[in-house]
Amino acid sequence: IFVIDSSRRDALEDLERWVKRVAAAAPPHVLRYLAVSKSDLPEEERWIERQDAVEYVSTIGMGGPASARCHSPGRCSVATTAVDDGFALNNSMAGGRAVSVAASTATGVSASRRAMAMATPFKVFEVSSVTGDGVAEMFATIASDAYTRHKAEAAARNPDGARHETSRVKPGGRGKSTKTDRRCC
Repeated sequence: IFVIDSSRRDALEDLERWVKRVAAAAPPHVLRYLAVSKSDLPEEERWIERQDAVEYVSTIGMGGPASARCHSPGRCSVATTAVDDGFALNNSMAGGRAVSVAASTATGVSASRRAMAMATPFKVFEVSSVTGDGVAEMFATIASDAYTRHKAEAAARNPDGARHETSRVKPGGRGKSTKTDRRCC
């Protein structure tokens, strides 16, 4: 989860630096979320609106498939991109700008890693820590996405659909026997 302060003009540039660091260290399939904080501020005090963040995220190559869905209509957006002939083409949500994937190698991230990252949804939320607006929806979406991803990965590991024994924690806690011993001391 990346969090930016909507009242700071330079927050998007800071975001780009963090995205580069995460792209260099994290697996490319990791889900990415952007929380634009301080949504409770009046419009004149905000430098960044949700749409600005969606457009910016798309231009730095952190989009995702158009099939990605947000569970909180009006509270979040999904920056979407598609890779075609070496270009990341942004959809109408991102203003229709195109950014060369080859240009992303100049930023220190390989084109193949950047292209793989583009296949991962980057959901953008407006949140407020003061009023709590959007926070529950964001974490509900993250939990839902994680569960969906887990189910898909489990299905890929076990394509026959058979249920396999999983290890479980035994009742009684750590180091305690779960058997009832009726013998005396």
